[in-house]
Amino acid sequence: MRKIYLYFVLLLGIVMIGLGVYLMFNPSTSLKALTIFIGIILILNGINEVVSYFGERKYWSISKWIMLDGVLSIAVGAFAVFQSNIAERLFIIIFAIWILASAVLRILT
Repeated sequence: MRKIYLYFVLLLGIVMIGLGVYLMFNPSTSLKALTIFIGIILILNGINEVVSYFGERKYWSISKWIMLDGVLSIAVGAFAVFQSNIAERLFIIIFAIWILASAVLRILT
């Protein structure tokens, strides 16, 4: 059993190296994969927040903002998954604005 595990880890490492090299030479593919991955994470996070809002509001005083955040996360995630070309451009712009705002705040600090 231990040898099978070692061979599996070796195979997994080789496949990951191949995937990493492929993505380095195809940045558009990696950006699309990252956009879809972020969309899936946002959808799962949104579902978690909506479910936790309805499940925990009897026991805790949870704000309705949590539910709104969950619904918005689901909407943005679905947009990123189903309209990935537009979402890629928007994520790049949002990331650039985030870095710019962070730089300005550091200078002000």
